Amino acid sequence: LVNDEGVICVSLPIGHYYFEEVTPPSGYTFDRYPEGDADAGKIITRYEFTVTGEEDENHPCTVTVYNVRLTGALTVTKVLKNADGGDELTTEQEQEEFTFLVRFKENGEYGGKSTPLASGETLTLRHGQSAVFESIPEGVEYEISELEKDGYTLTASSESSGVIGSTGRSAVFTNTAKPIPMGTIVVKKEIRGA
Repeated sequence: LVNDEGVICVSLPIGHYYFEEVTPPSGYTFDRYPEGDADAGKIITRYEFTVTGEEDENHPCTVTVYNVRLTGALTVTKVLKNADGGDELTTEQEQEEFTFLVRFKENGEYGGKSTPLASGETLTLRHGQSAVFESIPEGVEYEISELEKDGYTLTASSESSGVIGSTGRSAVFTNTAKPIPMGTIVVKKEIRGA
């Protein structure tokens, strides 16, 4: 009954009918009634139509079923810490910018709260900052890599790559400041005379 374009073609006698969607396709959910409608916010599963007998090959009775693609958010967060375990960061450390390369398999452009970012572009974050990409279609594969920064050791997030789900993904990149190399000083005491 379904052709290559996903169209179901059937012949029906004159009358009133409805098409009921039982399960949306993977990665999608049911459409909802719009605001202002008596059923606003409720899911739409039933699509009513009438066959009048005036339809022909060029003007068939057409029923269109709408689905909404599921989406999730991707959050990228930067955290800095000191090698000695001290929580206090210097002003210089707090101002350090770290660069991330973000790739999406579908090569789309996805919006953050400020600016959209296309696949393959970079973004910069400081300690404590996050970039949030909202409404990425469920099932889109992503990969985030941080460019090396002198003076820091990177611990990449376990979610630095993966697949977007409806619950979203959160990638936290932690950089540990390398300890400042210490030299050795030798002090000698020399007594002269009495």
